[in-house]
Amino acid sequence: MTTADEGIEYTELFRVIEEYAQGDHFHQVKALRLIADNFTPFGNLPREPTRNVVSDIFRRNNYLIWAGGRPSLVGLEAIVAVARWGDYIGWGLDLFLKVLDAAVHNRDTAVTKSGADPQPKWLVAAIVDDVSTVLRALESLGS
Repeated sequence: MTTADEGIEYTELFRVIEEYAQGDHFHQVKALRLIADNFTPFGNLPREPTRNVVSDIFRRNNYLIWAGGRPSLVGLEAIVAVARWGDYIGWGLDLFLKVLDAAVHNRDTAVTKSGADPQPKWLVAAIVDDVSTVLRALESLGS
């Protein structure tokens, strides 16, 4: 590891994150977890490249990182960390909107393809739950 003027720069860790980000879904989630846990105001990870990694992972997954049938909190936590400590609030807000749009569209598409009732109660409840998960993460940007 090397020392930078603002603090410790975790170059080896960032190389691992980049490698995981290119892997399968499991490794991409690991990369997001490492970013969420290690992106701090002390400049531990490079700002712009880390933001690009998060953006790329979300883009490759159509803006949804799923875990247990819902948007994964680890992906949302990575967005919050980079947006807050990297001074990328606008980027974070834009990415949250894409995640919300994808969550609603994905659930709606799944119902349409199944031929089920287009407005079942479980679908509405699932969308509300997805939206509230993203809004809680978004709210943490302000704190």
